[in-house]
Amino acid sequence: MRLRRSDALLIQDSLHFSDAGLQWVVNAYTVAFAGFPMLGGFLTQAFDWPTIFFLNVPVGIAMAIAARRDIRSQVRPTASANSTSAARCRSALA
Repeated sequence: MRLRRSDALLIQDSLHFSDAGLQWVVNAYTVAFAGFPMLGGFLTQAFDWPTIFFLNVPVGIAMAIAARRDIRSQVRPTASANSTSAARCRSALA
């Protein structure tokens, strides 16, 4: 997997990062995609699959809960549609 320049610019724009902050993100992706598979290989060699599975399930559940809380705290309420915007949508579909 390769991080294209357009992807990097999208990340930088949506998260409001500086160039240095973007470099941290790129380095984190590199560590994640290169280091974690090696760590997983080491763990499966040292332990058996059921042990790895039962370690991974609680970690995955905890991360899902943390991500859901973080996303909910960042969601902004959207403006409700008015009759003008509804009319524009209908005319665009016609």
